[in-house]
Amino acid sequence: MYQSSCDSAQGERGGDDSDRMVGDRWFPRQAPDPQRRTIQRAIAAAAQWDRTAHRIATEDPTALHVCGVDAALEDAHLVAAAVCVRDGQVCERAIARRPLRFPYIPGMLAFREGAAMAAAVGAIDGPIDCLIVDGNGRIHPRQAGTAVHLGVASGLPAIGVAKRLLCGRPLGALRGRPARTCTPIVADATVEAEPGRVIGMAVQTRQYPTVPRIQPVYVSPGHRMTVATAAQLITTLADGTRSPPPIREADAAATAARR
Repeated sequence: MYQSSCDSAQGERGGDDSDRMVGDRWFPRQAPDPQRRTIQRAIAAAAQWDRTAHRIATEDPTALHVCGVDAALEDAHLVAAAVCVRDGQVCERAIARRPLRFPYIPGMLAFREGAAMAAAVGAIDGPIDCLIVDGNGRIHPRQAGTAVHLGVASGLPAIGVAKRLLCGRPLGALRGRPARTCTPIVADATVEAEPGRVIGMAVQTRQYPTVPRIQPVYVSPGHRMTVATAAQLITTLADGTRSPPPIREADAAATAARR
């Protein structure tokens, strides 16, 4: 069983159709693209980005139950993993599988991976203070990346962490920056937002001391989170690798669960 102290044996569960979030409501696979874009705009309108959930804003980050979420391909299925971490220790894992019924389309990744991710998150028994999703939040053409979908669907605070910049414009050069540097990403013509509005941060979680060439990760809020708090939390969680530990754990769990 799960224990909040995280000092017990690590639990692992599988997601099923009784999960807390109903995937087809939030991540419909059969809708035409114009309808999906309408859904994304409605989800973005429901997201809260002007303030951070009280516990995230006031609690010591090491005391938070942070849940990393990622997915991996398994033949004709997607395997999603949710891994809850507290103070560097894995508390609980959950795995969910869903048929792969949607092609890869940039800007529509939530409709491909979201139902499986939602099922994995819904299968976690213990508390979750924040989701950290391998994917985008507000850094998205309609400000509706996978982290926004998952956050709004679950009601949980959520952050998206992506390895490449999908849209928007950085306010400054990104090459050769020292670790812990944060550079704002602002909306431009590729984003349905007021031009110049800050929608995320390029966060330098790691850098080589002599040959600075490691790329940043692109952090943006999904739900119940500001840009500044999202970047601060990811910077705090960074442990010398490019990906934050919760996402790294989720990636490993999803990969290991493939049959």
